[in-house]
Amino acid sequence: MTDSPSIPAATFMVLGGLALFLQGMRMMTAGLRDAAGTRIRKILSKATRNRIAGYGLGAGLGLGMHSSASSVMTVGFVNAGILTLAGALPILYGLNLGTTLAMQLVSFRFTDLAYAFLFLGFATQLVVNRGMVHQAGKALMGFGMLFLGMAIMGNVLGTFREELAPHLLAIDGGTFRGMLIGILIATLVTGILQSSGAVIGMAFVMLESGMMTSLQQAYPIILGAHIGTSATALLGCIGTGIEAKRTAVANLFFNLFNVLLGVLLAPFFLRAVELSSSDLVHQAANAHTLVMGVAGLSLLPLVTFHERLVRRATPSREPMPTSSFLDPSLLSQPESALNAGVAELNRCLEICQNSLQTICRLQKEDDPKAFRRIALQEEVLNEIKGATRDYLADMTRRYLSRRQALMIQYLVRINTNIERIGDHIESMATLTRKRLQKDHVRLNDEAVDSLQILIRQADEVLSVLIEAMQPGWKTYDKSAKTVLEKRDRFMSEAETAMKRFNQRVADHQEEPLAGLYYTETLLALVRMVRHCKVIAQQMQQPYFGIKPKKLGREEPKSEEKKRDREVGLDEVTLDDKDDSA
Repeated sequence: MTDSPSIPAATFMVLGGLALFLQGMRMMTAGLRDAAGTRIRKILSKATRNRIAGYGLGAGLGLGMHSSASSVMTVGFVNAGILTLAGALPILYGLNLGTTLAMQLVSFRFTDLAYAFLFLGFATQLVVNRGMVHQAGKALMGFGMLFLGMAIMGNVLGTFREELAPHLLAIDGGTFRGMLIGILIATLVTGILQSSGAVIGMAFVMLESGMMTSLQQAYPIILGAHIGTSATALLGCIGTGIEAKRTAVANLFFNLFNVLLGVLLAPFFLRAVELSSSDLVHQAANAHTLVMGVAGLSLLPLVTFHERLVRRATPSREPMPTSSFLDPSLLSQPESALNAGVAELNRCLEICQNSLQTICRLQKEDDPKAFRRIALQEEVLNEIKGATRDYLADMTRRYLSRRQALMIQYLVRINTNIERIGDHIESMATLTRKRLQKDHVRLNDEAVDSLQILIRQADEVLSVLIEAMQPGWKTYDKSAKTVLEKRDRFMSEAETAMKRFNQRVADHQEEPLAGLYYTETLLALVRMVRHCKVIAQQMQQPYFGIKPKKLGREEPKSEEKKRDREVGLDEVTLDDKDDSA
């Protein structure tokens, strides 16, 4: 018989096992998320069409990604305007249910296969260097690490179960005091670890090792983990818009509701779960699923009430963010869908302008909150750009005239250039923050004033571009010329400013390191304005425009398409007469 490890060694073994469990869960989540790619965003945007679809698709997503990560992602989609608060609520219910289904898999304790999962996952990543299969291998390796961590914790805790078991007797779902103690402890630990799966996995380990001898001891831990997991979304919403904050609060309210339900109906739930299996670990997993499922189904018809409650609890004078214009129902109306695409790209430009104006102010003051807002706005841009790209790709599967097909190409290029504009703005923010944080790097007032003047002139270019690219019918070519004129003026001023600053550096009036920050910031600004020029040039293309008389017009029926093809007409050249430039 092997000797028991010392207490310090056992402590580090448990902590190491927990670290393996957490890292395995993160790897599994990241692998499944990356394997799904942009499909997650498309699935969630379609899930808002009805509550049941949102609930079901949320559950499927939560099965692959535990609720902490998936709820943060949902908050991000709301912040980007891709989801509304009302549309996000059924998804959140489903995500929380899906997490319990993932823990059902864990409850089967594939410990003996942990090393097989590790080897297969590693071999898959070794053979396939990229793509969905590579990410699936990453998820498989994470799955193996998860069970290996559980095995390590279980072996150590089983050795000390007689010493540790008495300390857990205070946690008891059969008494109000014991229920409260268990919920509070689990809430705190889950909030620290940022993972309900880890805490519930620990409960599984304690049940299997004999440290806990009944479901009533694990039940309060499960309920507390429900509350603690809300902390991740609450932390993730810091610096976001009001609707994203409300989404995180809505997730907290849902988990508070299911815990209240779990406490009030504890005798019923415990009795039902005890009848479902003779295995304590399976009983704990079933209790997790039962409480979350009953709560989600109870609130599904009350989504509107839930939304109103959240709005009353989070009053704000902050203006409501602009929602996405990318309505999937417009895809059957190509001209209306194109108009929505123009509006969405214009929304991206407005976000870029807001960040640029913030950077102008930050040249003379260090505001960490403002820098965080810029970083979050860049994340919003990435989400919108991805959604716009998917939306335009979906349009190409429809019946399009020649002008409409070309218009999609122009919008794709504009989308790419807006992405570059956002990248350069983020680069300027990074350079500005580094310069402000270094005491030995100081630009004199003249140089800072020069940068602010140039940023304001670049802002003028963006303003004209935003005005020029308003959705709906107008003379885009004429408006684009104004953008190019503003751009030429900016380039002339930037060249003069650069020569003047270089001369000051040569005369030792500026520190060389400060000069690097000035130069890199100015170059990022020049590149940003250059992309504005490219967008304006796209707007000058002969077929760039929206036809008002076609707005709301449905695409031709399949019978008409078939008849047109039979006479030898190509689908992208139909309607040529109507689409003259």
